Amino acid sequence: MPRVLRVGWLLVGDERVASARIQGFAVHRDLLRRGIRSEILNAPGSFDTRLHWKAPRRWLEALVKRRHVLVFQKVESSRAVRLARLARRAGSRVVFLQSDLRPSPLYEVADRIVVCSSELARLLAPVLPFPPVVIEDPIDLPPDVCASARPASRGLRLVWVGSRSNFDALEILRGVLSRAEFSDFALETVSDHPEASVAWSREAALRAIRESDIGLLPCLDTPAARAKSSNRLTLMMGAGLPVIASPIPSYETIVEHGASGFLAVSEEEWAGALRALREPELRRRVGEAARSAVWRRFAPEVIGGQWAALLYETAGIPAA
Repeated sequence: MPRVLRVGWLLVGDERVASARIQGFAVHRDLLRRGIRSEILNAPGSFDTRLHWKAPRRWLEALVKRRHVLVFQKVESSRAVRLARLARRAGSRVVFLQSDLRPSPLYEVADRIVVCSSELARLLAPVLPFPPVVIEDPIDLPPDVCASARPASRGLRLVWVGSRSNFDALEILRGVLSRAEFSDFALETVSDHPEASVAWSREAALRAIRESDIGLLPCLDTPAARAKSSNRLTLMMGAGLPVIASPIPSYETIVEHGASGFLAVSEEEWAGALRALREPELRRRVGEAARSAVWRRFAPEVIGGQWAALLYETAGIPAA
């Protein structure tokens, strides 16, 4: 009988924390479906990269010996480093999951480093002890969520979803939407930023996507922004929402310009895309192409399969 792979996850939050929900819980559930014994070991009630465990060494040794692989999802405090070292001494393997362009003490302890975009892998490569593995984020969307495909060409509803750290990226849209030709458009922003039109919650984001006609994804032109994952893009495209996005690397590999979405840099390019998407039939075609493309590539079972292959290989266990 093949050995059952046992995996433990140390996450930066519970399911209310977006990165933990997308990169941890979604993959964890798919691994269970595959017969892998996956367990969530750490999931604090709010975003926290620290590990707060205060337990006897014997308890920690028993915990790590019962898992072939421990996955640290951005959890990187001094206690996390000590646990990772203890795990490796006990014969377990350590995977560190990074989604930000910054240093981490876990780089020197991990057996594998997973990043969420090829651009992040490229930028981190000079500071890592070995090349990282790129596994992109799964779609953070119930499959029955669909955007409305209204037959309107005026009074269109635009939506932007993001954190306060990305709010300044909206600046380019202000100039475009101030033009007289777009005065009938209404932009809804869903964020934890104090100036957002709707306070962030997952429910609010899904409601806004359902009720909108066009999704907007401008990004700042910084190395950190260009290294971001595609999860905000796939969230909108997965619902069949036609999108206009900045051409950061993770978006360029997904959006087929003019067919499954639009890429824009200058104000004129943003204006041209908005002008084109006034046409209801084009919005419908682009939205359908977007939904089909991202569910084929980023469905949880697709990304879960990539994680399963990596975890079996890391543990040195033949795949079931």
